[in-house]
Amino acid sequence: YGALFTKIILQYQLDEEPTKPLIHGQDLIDIFQLEPGPYLGDLIRAVENERDQGNVKTREEAIEYLKTLIKK
Repeated sequence: YGALFTKIILQYQLDEEPTKPLIHGQDLIDIFQLEPGPYLGDLIRAVENERDQGNVKTREEAIEYLKTLIKK
């Protein structure tokens, strides 16, 4: 059972720490003066989608990308 357990852990990368979001809701409130609400989650997901596609890699790039989405 030990070998099977190890195989499953490696196959599903269960031994790796989860990727942390580049931007948090409080960042959106502090940087962009947005009001709390579900819209913040949409923005965070948009950043993470861009990250998954390789278009955004750093927090700074995430902020620049958000500037294109948030028009105040």
